[in-house]
Amino acid sequence: MPRARTPWPVGHRPIARTRGLGGAADSYFHASLQPLDVLLFVLPLIVLYEIGSAMFLARAGGQVETIRAHSLLLSFFRDFGVVGRAVPSCVIVATLLSWHVMSGARWRVRPMVLAGMALEAAAWTIPLLVLIALVLMFGRPPAAAGGVDLASFPWQARATISIGAGLYEEFLFRLVGLTLVHAILTDLLRAPKSWATPIAILATGVAFALYHDVAAAGGQARLAELVALGVAGVFFGVVFYYRGFGIVAMVHTLYDIWVLIGMNRGG
Repeated sequence: MPRARTPWPVGHRPIARTRGLGGAADSYFHASLQPLDVLLFVLPLIVLYEIGSAMFLARAGGQVETIRAHSLLLSFFRDFGVVGRAVPSCVIVATLLSWHVMSGARWRVRPMVLAGMALEAAAWTIPLLVLIALVLMFGRPPAAAGGVDLASFPWQARATISIGAGLYEEFLFRLVGLTLVHAILTDLLRAPKSWATPIAILATGVAFALYHDVAAAGGQARLAELVALGVAGVFFGVVFYYRGFGIVAMVHTLYDIWVLIGMNRGG
């Protein structure tokens, strides 16, 4: 008797069923969307963030300088009595593990799939860098941590923040936000998928831009940076919809590393 399968998260089903893109069960495009492969792919990022935040982002009094998405997740679970700096990381792991168990898929490690995901994420990052450069007309890219001046931070701290942004902003805005908006539009409002999908991607892209602090010294928003963040948010939404959480988290991380370290070599 066939095992019952849980529904695919938003965006994963079309690729898995597209034979021309490798929709067979053992193909790379299918395997790279599986929760266990995604978990194994992002697990090194989770470990590096936890180590980096403890070693390089620690402040006096035991507080940790971190990204806003991580803090929002901490506050949300604290309201339910769940405390601990590593709670957001545990939530990502638990989400992917639960999804894997409920899917009934086999427990197997596929190193070539993980290597392919890394290469694909790097390939997706290149057009994003070009696109943002065009939007800003070679101006200053938007910082990953909003209005915080990170120029004085050591490169290890900036790398840690980049990893955290890739993990927790993508978890909050794409894995949770985009999926939820899409579900409301299609399941609750019975909207056709042909326009529910772009609306969900656009809505979470706008929310992603507004989430960042781009206020100038005079209190006015830096329009170019706001637009660039919106474009990046939409780009991340497209990557998530077609290629899943693991790849988009790495694309976001690589982009922020380029912004915070590659273009700011001091520290």
